[in-house]
Amino acid sequence: MRVLAPALMLGVFLVGTGVPPATADSGDGDGSANGGAGGDDIYGGVHLGHGGSGGNGGGGSRCTWFPGDLGPLGLPVVTPDSPAATEPAAGGTTVALYLRRCPGQPDQWAWIQQYSAQQLAAIAADAIRKDLPEPHAAFSPPAARSVVHLPVWFAVPAAQWAPVSVTADVPGLSATVTATPTDLIFEPGDGGGQVSCAGPGPQWQAGMDEPASVPACSYTYTDASSIAPDGHAWAGDLSIRWRVAWAATNGQGGALNTLTTTSTYALAVREIQAVEETHR
Repeated sequence: MRVLAPALMLGVFLVGTGVPPATADSGDGDGSANGGAGGDDIYGGVHLGHGGSGGNGGGGSRCTWFPGDLGPLGLPVVTPDSPAATEPAAGGTTVALYLRRCPGQPDQWAWIQQYSAQQLAAIAADAIRKDLPEPHAAFSPPAARSVVHLPVWFAVPAAQWAPVSVTADVPGLSATVTATPTDLIFEPGDGGGQVSCAGPGPQWQAGMDEPASVPACSYTYTDASSIAPDGHAWAGDLSIRWRVAWAATNGQGGALNTLTTTSTYALAVREIQAVEETHR
């Protein structure tokens, strides 16, 4: 492999003007405003941009990559009309030469490992698992004040019900994986079996009219939690199921396996005793 050490010691200059960038990446901006994890990072030479609500990362400074080659003296130069120079690398992989230019930072030459669209999608899919939020449950009535034979509504905040995306890119190619919430799943913990519904679920508000029918996002306990294993509360799991898909800038894409995030809650379910008097 040709090396850049001599060129780096001598200093590197951008040759030519009007060179089309191979790709661009966002800097260290905060993408959390869209509901995602926010920020960007580098994974194995691959840039990762995180975003929520279909976003594509933070709003920080932009960096641009230019394809490069090594000139007659072994100095790296930008090649305005040619793809980046490539070299074989360890493990049967290939690396390509690029110049990275960021506002306020020195230019940086680098040999960048080449990835397929599927490989980038796999990296983004692995990263998105860490970005998906665990459900922040809203129970009506509250988890500590449930009553047998009274439906318990379950929901998550509307802000959690938004797509989350991660883009993995190297110069010239990127793949975006997007996870979209589809269903809420409630496992009540009393052996009654799970129930599910589409959407973030309803939340009871003071002054609301009684619904004509029980919401799909609800469960009715028939036994008090005094008989639960801990003698106090049923351990209920609330999960969000996510539909996952990927799309690359070269036109490739498809569906990936669904993902699920889960939180566990203690639901104290009381039994109210009533005495009926009969008058003769």
